Amino acid sequence: MSVLSERLRELRGNSTQSEMARQLGMARPQWIRYENGESVPGADTLEKICRTHACSADWLLGLDNLRSATPPPPPDRSRDKASDLKKAIITLLKEY
Repeated sequence: MSVLSERLRELRGNSTQSEMARQLGMARPQWIRYENGESVPGADTLEKICRTHACSADWLLGLDNLRSATPPPPPDRSRDKASDLKKAIITLLKEY
C-alpha cells in the first residue's frame, strides 16, 4: 500500500467512503480506487483534498511528516529596505 493511500484513509477517519467522495464531488468507486492504491488522483483532485481537509500535498504524498499546511513565513524585507535607503542616500550625495 502506498503512503498516499494510507494517508487518504487517515484523512477519512470515521467518515464513510461515500461521505468523503461526496465532499470532494466524486463517485464513491473513484475514492475507493484512491484508497486502495489502484489509481492516483490528479493535481486538481489533490488540491481539492488538501483544501478540504487542511493538509499539505507534501504530507499527503509522503514527502513531509507535517500534516497541516502552514504557509512559509514572510520574507524579511528589512534588509531590502535598508539597502534601498542606502542607495538613495548615496545617489543624493553624488548629486550635491
